[in-house]
Amino acid sequence: MKGNSTVATLLWVIDMSLLEVGLLDLNDQSRLLQYEQAMYCAFSSAPIEADGVWMVDHVTKRIATKISYQNQIIVAADWHSELVAAVAINMDMQNELQLERLGFRVGREPGIAVEALALFANKIMAGREILMARVARDCSAILRKQGIKVLWATCEKKHLRAYVGAGFLMCEEAMFRGRWVCLLRYVL
Repeated sequence: MKGNSTVATLLWVIDMSLLEVGLLDLNDQSRLLQYEQAMYCAFSSAPIEADGVWMVDHVTKRIATKISYQNQIIVAADWHSELVAAVAINMDMQNELQLERLGFRVGREPGIAVEALALFANKIMAGREILMARVARDCSAILRKQGIKVLWATCEKKHLRAYVGAGFLMCEEAMFRGRWVCLLRYVL
């Protein structure tokens, strides 16, 4: 029986080694294409093109935020060489914020606070790990190393329970183009 346990452990270690989480190289156009197509896959069933917050291209099946990539970091997860999850962060709190397009306002604290632009996972599990939990944990560590203390985010109200379960606090809600959206705050 011990042999089977050892084999199972070895397979789990090999399986987990196929999950890679790290910063996306924003100068690599092929990686940006993978990211934008994975984002499209995650959000294509939502009424996103109607709200004007993101740029949606149905022909090439891509979605990009309107915040410049030069002001972002993206923490991405690859599973078996496929980009399956990501968190895009707006590091520039001095210029336009995506949450303002939804009607929210926050205190701008450059160097202290940042804004999550998108958070998605096209799989729930990677090996034995919950994919979004791993990406969020690694993203939090990266942000803390940079001195960031607060992460602002938004979500549709129907997704609020998942965010609250992950530790976000709801600060405000508003009707935006026929949908309830929430302003969220996460203390790192």
